[in-house]
Amino acid sequence: MINAQRVEAMLKDRYPDLESVGRGVFRGVDRFGARDYAIRYFDLNDRLATTADSLKSYQEEVLSPMYFSSDVATDLRWNHYLYFVTSDEEAQRGEFSRLKAKVEADREYARKQVVREGEIAGLLANGQAPEPPSALPVDLATTWSNTLEQHGLAFILDSDITVPDAVRRIVAGTKDAALRPISSVSLLAAEQAAASHFIERLSIKGFRTHPERKEHLLGRVNLIVGSNGVGKTSLLEAIEFAYCGRNRRSSPLLNSTSITLDLVGVEAKLTSTTDPTRLRARHSNWYAKTELKTVTIQDSFGKN
Repeated sequence: MINAQRVEAMLKDRYPDLESVGRGVFRGVDRFGARDYAIRYFDLNDRLATTADSLKSYQEEVLSPMYFSSDVATDLRWNHYLYFVTSDEEAQRGEFSRLKAKVEADREYARKQVVREGEIAGLLANGQAPEPPSALPVDLATTWSNTLEQHGLAFILDSDITVPDAVRRIVAGTKDAALRPISSVSLLAAEQAAASHFIERLSIKGFRTHPERKEHLLGRVNLIVGSNGVGKTSLLEAIEFAYCGRNRRSSPLLNSTSITLDLVGVEAKLTSTTDPTRLRARHSNWYAKTELKTVTIQDSFGKN
């Protein structure tokens, strides 16, 4: 058996607000400044064989309350981790390798890892982040491109340079600037508020088959009904376009296309844009996704 008291003490040293969420199961939250970015569960029961055979029900009991909580940001659901701490005796059992592979292959609710008791110290040390600034940079792409520029490697950001070409130039010691440097942009007030405020009014201009102008008043819960082909999906994609400046479902856009959102309690309006620099800043701030070439904010938006 593992020394559960010793491991628990190590966890409390790493997570001062460590919570007990079940017998022998603890939860710690990683934060960057005031922002939560990962939720980690540690099972100290040393019963891998039993848990592996009932993994689905185990997760529904232990993880689902917080996973589906309305008090937790939805993007945190992609950052749940579950660690099963095992003793050396358990690891020497004949079926250990099969059970470990079975558990770690399961991606429901959380990414999972089976670790031995002696590996916990290293795991916690690797996860220890340095003292962070008060907030994430507005545009991580700009920070990264500036770093590459300082080392003469910004040329790898050019979209017409392939990965093999970039590798050959790096090996050859080539140093060069980017042909089209990435410029930073600050988020507008409405863009900053968009991640946490509901839509109050949707104003559509020149989007697909909608009339030249159309306005929709929205509530916290909205029921959209209509026969096939009247534009139910287009209405939702107009909202997607307002946030992302593009749609996952490709279709031609009119030159006059413009979507404006009034947000509850926010004076400034969120307006659609196709400017890749501004979309990159939105993607970085809303989803912590850093992109240097092709912006895919619509994919992150679709997952939430």
